[in-house]
Amino acid sequence: ETFTIAYTDYYEDYRTFYDNALEDLNRAKESRDYGLDAANHPNWFDASSIPFEGAHMLLTMYCSDASHFPKDANGQIEISSAGIYDQEEICWTFAQFDLRDGWQTLDLSLPEGNRMGDIRMKKIDWFRFYHLQETGPTTLKFDEMRFYYKTLVDDCDEDKGWSAKGGITVDEGDCQQGEASIATQSAGDMLTFEKKYAKPYYAPAKKDNGYLQLWIYVSDASAFNSAQGQIEITSAGTYDQEELAWPLPKVNNGWTKVVLKLSDGITRGGDVNLKAVNYFRIWAKMPDSSTSVQAKIDAIRFYQEGYAPEDEE
Repeated sequence: ETFTIAYTDYYEDYRTFYDNALEDLNRAKESRDYGLDAANHPNWFDASSIPFEGAHMLLTMYCSDASHFPKDANGQIEISSAGIYDQEEICWTFAQFDLRDGWQTLDLSLPEGNRMGDIRMKKIDWFRFYHLQETGPTTLKFDEMRFYYKTLVDDCDEDKGWSAKGGITVDEGDCQQGEASIATQSAGDMLTFEKKYAKPYYAPAKKDNGYLQLWIYVSDASAFNSAQGQIEITSAGTYDQEELAWPLPKVNNGWTKVVLKLSDGITRGGDVNLKAVNYFRIWAKMPDSSTSVQAKIDAIRFYQEGYAPEDEE
């Protein structure tokens, strides 16, 4: 299951163009070669403007019967900058994405793909989808392929995995991105948000010039700004290990966009692995347990300097 490139010339007259294109297609079908003529027909694109740490490929495709492509199938999706497979390549096995019947858009993370050498983002010139098992007739169609910089790691649209001393709710009426925010309230003198991620994420930033950004809402900024506490990320699944932490930022009543420089974070229990972040926590110890503070968080992102994201996605 592969394809062969057919080159043809453009003619203003449609019938002339069609007849010549059909002849070129039939000639290409007689060959089993890929047929790439890079010397006379340069065929690559430049994605080097996207920081690799957050680079994703969106692939819109159609599959007539996804049951022919189980997770353990022998095959994969590949891109490379060598004009051929297995060199300067990034690939994804069927276990790394969910293929379903009909049209769909796959979102594939380049840094989480499998590598064979170093791909040159400036000259990506190869794509292949292949499958080496006998599965019966299957129709595949490919429509759009594009690359983008994904900064959002948690949209905070659902409460799965979240916990807090004051309990967690989903606020669908008040958010800064997406469809909802995660909300809680102080319990005694403690205000917390905590989440352990079942699947670690690859933070799309480097420590020397990267940022963590999120939105925080509080009902009583004076109480929050007087509290002791931290914002923390780790790659150990818990706090105080492989941790990067920042003192609580000063906020306003209502929503505040918080931007934290990774290089300003405090390391505790070893260096955080930004390729496998799996824990997030905010904790704030209020000076007065009688003060009730409502809080919400939304849109947790990482990004590289010079690539500050839009507020909505």
